[in-house]
Amino acid sequence: MCKILKMKDLLKILLLISIFIFISSIQAASKFFIVQKGIPSAIIIISSHASEKTISAAKTLQKYIEKISRAKIQILQSNSSLLNNHGLNKNLILVGKSSLTDKMGLAIPSGLTPARKEEGFLIYCKGNRLVLAGNDQGPYHGTQYAVYKFLNILGIRWFMPGKYGEYIPKNSTIAVSNIQDRETPSFIMRDWWCNASPEKEKQIKKWQLHNFMNPDANEIFMVPGDGSVRNIIPASEYMKEHPDYYALNQDGTRDPGLPNLSNPAVVDVFAENIDKYLQTHPNANSYAFAPDDGMPMDWTPASLVLNLGFTDPYEKPGSSSGTSISEAWFNFVNKVIAKVHKKFPDVYIFTNGYANRTLPPVGVKLNNHIGVMFAAIWCDNLHPYNDHFWQKNFKGQMIKKWCKLSPNVWIYNYDYQMLVSALTPLPQTKRFQRDIPLEKKWGLIGFINEARDCWAESGIAGRYLQAHLEWNTNLNAQSLLNDFYQQWYGPAALPMQQFSNTLQAAIWKSPVQGHEDRILPFVYTPQLMKKLSVFITKAEQDMSNEPFNAPFRTHVRAENLIYQHLKAYVEMNNAKFAGNFKMAVEKAREMLKIRKELYAISPFYMPERETYKNGTVDYSSGIWYWGIEAREKYYQKLADEMDGKSGKLIVLCPTKALFKTDPLNQGILYNWYKPNSNNSGWTNIKTTEPYYIQGYQDKEGYPYLGVMWYKLKVFM
Repeated sequence: MCKILKMKDLLKILLLISIFIFISSIQAASKFFIVQKGIPSAIIIISSHASEKTISAAKTLQKYIEKISRAKIQILQSNSSLLNNHGLNKNLILVGKSSLTDKMGLAIPSGLTPARKEEGFLIYCKGNRLVLAGNDQGPYHGTQYAVYKFLNILGIRWFMPGKYGEYIPKNSTIAVSNIQDRETPSFIMRDWWCNASPEKEKQIKKWQLHNFMNPDANEIFMVPGDGSVRNIIPASEYMKEHPDYYALNQDGTRDPGLPNLSNPAVVDVFAENIDKYLQTHPNANSYAFAPDDGMPMDWTPASLVLNLGFTDPYEKPGSSSGTSISEAWFNFVNKVIAKVHKKFPDVYIFTNGYANRTLPPVGVKLNNHIGVMFAAIWCDNLHPYNDHFWQKNFKGQMIKKWCKLSPNVWIYNYDYQMLVSALTPLPQTKRFQRDIPLEKKWGLIGFINEARDCWAESGIAGRYLQAHLEWNTNLNAQSLLNDFYQQWYGPAALPMQQFSNTLQAAIWKSPVQGHEDRILPFVYTPQLMKKLSVFITKAEQDMSNEPFNAPFRTHVRAENLIYQHLKAYVEMNNAKFAGNFKMAVEKAREMLKIRKELYAISPFYMPERETYKNGTVDYSSGIWYWGIEAREKYYQKLADEMDGKSGKLIVLCPTKALFKTDPLNQGILYNWYKPNSNNSGWTNIKTTEPYYIQGYQDKEGYPYLGVMWYKLKVFM
């Protein structure tokens, strides 16, 4: 039955419709349209004097707007007659500073001082103006960052280098509301480097910029390379007439890679030659130098008395190679900068806190223009600060002390998870969420990390999160990670996130510490591998409705290969521990085969060797020391020695032995080495696992460090 509307009811309905249309029109009017239904609605404007960085930013914006919408928007200069005649009333995207941004009176980050604290960008949208601009002076990339952040707002992501790593949403209409976003970085230094082919290096640098890192870090502050003291006092120039300029070795010879730290004349030469460099490089804000790599020591008597006899971590107290020379070294650097400042008072001098200089000097007050690149090569890379792991906590204490001595400390991290590695997965997103904000709180100014070009090992999410946290330690890390998993794995987002979180939880719970993968077989336990298998299987099942070559399916396939590579690694080690070296060889070869498949999906999953300089690529090993190819050859050698090809197996030792600690070193006196000695107080432990994870370490992870005995029986 129809209900007849009264006139007043009809008027109410018409009024509501009118209000709805009015509000909708206001909302539409408040939107800044870039593209509407595939038709460009805005113009990109750059200054007629735009820098290469600004031009690059404008072209990047144009390219990705087209990738999203298929509409190519125009780029014009601010003095273009086309703009003056027709475009000033249109929607304008002002990329970089120009006469048009000047008229708006916006405070766009600018300036370049020796302290390098002016980096930043502005995104401002109101009315028919969208401003994407920042500080582009010197090493800064502010306008590029503004464009990349704006593209992030539109949904663009760069998860890995190259086209493979891009996520691009599709939309025929692109519009934004009012925006006012002003950003400056949490850290001044935000860079990592690796050995890669020139083409890959270009793509890595582009990825770094897209994710707010600064690959021009050496232009922010000069980096103290190992052996750079040789550039200041080259032996070819000074050694013959002035051998006393160089450190005295213990055998009486001179070390061309370390200056005499107590000779005043050497300070003068350093200052004079640094002055010459600064005179010929008027834009330089800093200079840097460091001794040769290793444990250099100046045995000149006057230099030795400057040290306090402290021992660096991991070194035996009283050993000459382990003695810290931080006091002598930084006393010398202090004297050099004091002389340099007579002519160049604003210049910073950087050196490294590395090797036998990692301990902060005691009793030496550093000039506030001395900077330190701190590098703890000995430290565990898997665990976070503020947990029960002595290596990371010791490193944290040193960082805090360095930051009290100098306001200019950055870390040189070894940003491959293992210094010696089989390139197995070790995701670190949980650790980054804890560590990076702490390092900001302690006063670090940033990072230059020595990395490996291997996303299969580091995890895509880890590199991505690390870059964004270095720009902004206050970001919502979990939201960023949720976005990553959803955009990268699609329907398989949940099991892939569970895979990573489960692996990271196992790493954190593991009592092993170190930076060589000999500890990893005790992280990748059978229980862990079973859990990971469940998540990988579920992720594959979630791809059942995806086309064969769809991105989500390819991404999950790559993760499955990474898991299969890990599984082969675990089986290789199990075979090695069992003495089955023939099986270990087979599993090593399986790993190498999987690496080729991963490399074919993306060359950034697995690194090639540096043979690209000879025109060839070899991705069978991917690491400089004790890689899988080297292990395969070694296991084959052992297999041949066991099966009669080059030797004959006499007996295979058992995998368990009697074990006893000897803190007072009295075992020899009591004949513990004799076959029939008393076994009371001895325990059984596995010979295929480190003794310390079998009950011989304290709650902080410190292992027992005294004399210890193994006793085992071998039956012929």
